[in-house]
Amino acid sequence: KRAILLDACIKSIIKYSSNINYPINIIYNYDKDHHKSYVKLKKIFGNKIKIHTRNKKNIFNDISLLFRPLNIIWIYKWKRILNNYSNFKDLLENILKNSKSELTMLCTDDTFFYKKNHINEKICQKIIKDGKKNWFRPNYGSELEKSNFTKKIIFNKKKYLNWNANNKNITYFMTYNFQVEGSVYNTNSLLSFLKPFIYYNPTTLEAIGYKEAKYRNFFNKTYSPFYRTVATYEVNSVQKDTKLRLSDR
Repeated sequence: KRAILLDACIKSIIKYSSNINYPINIIYNYDKDHHKSYVKLKKIFGNKIKIHTRNKKNIFNDISLLFRPLNIIWIYKWKRILNNYSNFKDLLENILKNSKSELTMLCTDDTFFYKKNHINEKICQKIIKDGKKNWFRPNYGSELEKSNFTKKIIFNKKKYLNWNANNKNITYFMTYNFQVEGSVYNTNSLLSFLKPFIYYNPTTLEAIGYKEAKYRNFFNKTYSPFYRTVATYEVNSVQKDTKLRLSDR
């Protein structure tokens, strides 16, 4: 709903990311109080963006998901799924299914790039060839946490980091093997990963997705720039005066 952040996010992607296959797909949680902002966004970016409207959906319309035991556990842990279920999962997975790109970046509206997000072709090919294992995570860099368990690699004089997210000796922040802040995945591998589990918004997508990735052994081989290229506005940590803040956060 935060169009002012989304505006900054899109501009930073266009400025700092290479080889964008337009349009940039936006899943928008419709709110009449905010809709004029999104009309303005569409006028600003035109055909560079495509807006998909997220709406509420009866969870029993996806009854097959409820027969998967793990999904019952996720519903128990995130009880809001029952009353707030939406077509977010349908929209995201249809975008991936219809994509003509071998690689997909997931991004939240409170994410912004502040450096050139260059991903070497050799890393791209590793993700394309084995998308279940390999992914690119731009929000980590050597300046955040020093670790003896990251391997420095150099392609065309550009430095990158590589590590195994299952390594028990790495820091907690490095163990994440599924994130949505500008992360790049193999499109088909991402789709096959998302299909079995239940989620209804970006928060549950990442929180449940992280646990699913650990359990199903997805995205263990992490690549990142030597210095990170992306950060996140911590708006959910500070805003307390609007109805946009969820009570359970």
